Amino acid sequence: MLRRFFWVAFFALLTIPVMCGQSGIPSQVDGWRIEVSPPGNEFYQPPESREDVPPPSDKVLRVIRIIAPQLRMDEWEIEDEKYYEIDAVAGNDEYQFLISSEGELIELEYENDSTDVEEEPDEMILKGTREACPATQVPRAALKTISEILPGTEPDQCWVAQTVDGRRYVIQVNSMVFYARPDGQISAAGLVDEGALNEISPPSEQS
Repeated sequence: MLRRFFWVAFFALLTIPVMCGQSGIPSQVDGWRIEVSPPGNEFYQPPESREDVPPPSDKVLRVIRIIAPQLRMDEWEIEDEKYYEIDAVAGNDEYQFLISSEGELIELEYENDSTDVEEEPDEMILKGTREACPATQVPRAALKTISEILPGTEPDQCWVAQTVDGRRYVIQVNSMVFYARPDGQISAAGLVDEGALNEISPPSEQS
């Protein structure tokens, strides 16, 4: 009885591949090759894990607090793992900061949709309106803010200029240029090498 069962099982093992080859799935359909594999997805690869991007540190946020303490951080992202792009708001006022992970201000822009004001450091000065002025004419609040951002520095040059949004004081400290309103609020800043002292044509000439 056992011997008979052995031969029946042996014969079945020999004939199953033949039967599958004759009545099973074809090897190709319309040029596509078909492979039969056990249930499951043997090609599954779990997504690569990555460390969470660190949020802005206190030394990064310090710059925002100095320029406008009333601001609240709205959004942020990190670029090249060393520059933070931060949107900070207070009512209709929105500031966009670019700050290095070491807490160095690289660029500052401002906009207010309700008043249609938009200030960018490379699109501020109207051609022919920039005039040199002594630092004593610059609002003290602006100079105080700059001295806190860049401790131990003094303005290299100061100007007053007309912009699309009114008069602004232009203060250069080393390679950085700051734009201040008559009330002393810093509204824009950028690097000289990135065009922060560029002059633009009046809107009437641009159209």
